Amino acid sequence: MPYTLGEISNQGQELVPNSWKTLTINRVDLISGAGSYTATVYLTLEAPAGATIQGRFYHRRANGSRWDGPIVERLTTPGLSFVDFTHTGSISKGETVRFEVSYGPDALDDTTHALLHTARARGLYWK
Repeated sequence: MPYTLGEISNQGQELVPNSWKTLTINRVDLISGAGSYTATVYLTLEAPAGATIQGRFYHRRANGSRWDGPIVERLTTPGLSFVDFTHTGSISKGETVRFEVSYGPDALDDTTHALLHTARARGLYWK
């Protein structure tokens, strides 16, 4: 019987250009105590058109080390952008699943921050 992941955060968060940020969507550990999972993170953000948004799920081990999932890339559009990132995986005992995002402006010298309006995490996991 699967458990459901259903979290939402409407707290605005700034994304600094060219830097990874672990998101807190009501909590930093989206999944813990599971054996396998499938999850999607949906972001609503404001950034200059043509910017790159990268996202990846990662596993945080009990000893503090981590396993990084594949990076997925999305481009922003004028106005608000709505991007999604999906991952399916399995985790070992003591690991937790987290999600991080990186924002890259279209122009290398652009220092404009992106504004993350909403972050949602949805999925299923099995213990």
